[in-house]
Amino acid sequence: MKIARAGAPSIAALAFMAIGGYFISPVITIVMIFPLAMSLWFYRDPERTPPNDPGAWVSPADGRVVEVIPA
Repeated sequence: MKIARAGAPSIAALAFMAIGGYFISPVITIVMIFPLAMSLWFYRDPERTPPNDPGAWVSPADGRVVEVIPA
């Protein structure tokens, strides 16, 4: 699974808290697994394949304009 570069700081911080929290209380690790998993899911960077319909409009999930070409 490919992760977007913008998500690396958030994922690293959550992973650090989950691992470091284990030494304080294992419950912290269990609690931190959920936000870590959600961040991994949110920042995934799947391959984008546009539809074959020439009149289709495509918007990326991250909200960034990737390419502008004349139709």
